[in-house]
Amino acid sequence: MSCAAVARLLFQLPGPQRFLARTAEDLGQGRSILMLLPDGVDAGDLWRGMGDELWRRDCDVHEVWLPGIPVDHLPAAALGKALGVRWPSPAAPRTAANLAAAGSLPDVISLGGFADMPTRTRVRWLEFVSQWAQVSKNVSDRGGRPTALCLICPGGTLPAPVPGESLHLSVRYWWKTPSALETRLLCRLAEDARENAPGAGWREYILPSLAGSDFLLVEELWDDIYGGIDHLEACLLKIAQRRGWTAEMLESLDAASWRGPCPAAPDPGQLLPWARGFLSSTPEYGVELHSAAMALLGRTKEVEHRLWRAQAPLLLPLLDSLRLGLCRHLTRHYGPGWPLAWQAPASGWEEAELRESPLTCQWGHLECLVKDCPALRAERRWLQLIGLARFIRNNLAHYRAVDFNSYAALSREVEKAGETI
Repeated sequence: MSCAAVARLLFQLPGPQRFLARTAEDLGQGRSILMLLPDGVDAGDLWRGMGDELWRRDCDVHEVWLPGIPVDHLPAAALGKALGVRWPSPAAPRTAANLAAAGSLPDVISLGGFADMPTRTRVRWLEFVSQWAQVSKNVSDRGGRPTALCLICPGGTLPAPVPGESLHLSVRYWWKTPSALETRLLCRLAEDARENAPGAGWREYILPSLAGSDFLLVEELWDDIYGGIDHLEACLLKIAQRRGWTAEMLESLDAASWRGPCPAAPDPGQLLPWARGFLSSTPEYGVELHSAAMALLGRTKEVEHRLWRAQAPLLLPLLDSLRLGLCRHLTRHYGPGWPLAWQAPASGWEEAELRESPLTCQWGHLECLVKDCPALRAERRWLQLIGLARFIRNNLAHYRAVDFNSYAALSREVEKAGETI
């Protein structure tokens, strides 16, 4: 799956749609926006989505490409020239206030290419955005409708501290978007209908846990999640190296800055690692170090844990449904006393539960009965399914991830069982 396909699907998800809609609403009401992105999120993709939202609101939008402006031109004068503004007088100073007073401005001005300018020029434009917020307040106080500026840029390219928010300037972060649930939906939307069900189901659960909020990692790992932990770590390591990350960069991070629940926006200590793409943020998992960064640091157990937490909600309900199906099948054919009729379980608590209901029979006792009891000889056709299910369940119960081959084998056994259980 290509990056373009992922980006196209991304903006069909509820969270990104809501993010764009709220931002477009602010712009449509004359509130300027500074939108900060982590590395890997394309400003052009965001603006295209934003442009669609503004078009639906019937906003007049003008785009200005900042790197095309000579570096010695002041922002107000440069915008005036780009927009064909008629100044109050030829001698009028080219200030933000006079630009706003010139009239005939569009509803929204998009400032593109911020990251491609020299640092000193970026400082100048960032100061202008803050000045414009004050000018917009003055226009609004006089009963006018101010023009909104929209500046979308990678967070790592800000040459100064993030400006403070005000009534006419909002700072937005691409943060907690997409959620793990939305990434799962993205996988569902992207899957080829011809794909086998086990492969598709596996991907829908594994990728959100590994990718977190990094939707590009979904594309990068799309076909590489069926190998074991060694294969997965090798893939993640290549991704980290391709992004130019080094262990030295990551070792300097303060663990307290990236581990824990998600705040509404990155905390000051999280801002730089977030901007570099080192952090993932989702409502489900909180703030975490990126999976590729974990691989680069050699934290195999933590990568494996992310596999386990993805597999548990996929496999445990399936395993329990199989167990209950087998118990009901045996109850129909051998009566409700079958779990204790020939052999007692190893533990007293399980025996007590079985006296209450045959549906509480656990995998271990179930396997012993079917394997050892002559009366259940006809049920030995289920031994492979029971043994595989018990193996997977025991691994998950001890926080160990299982491999795709085990899951695929279980899926085949379930398919062979059909409606019998």
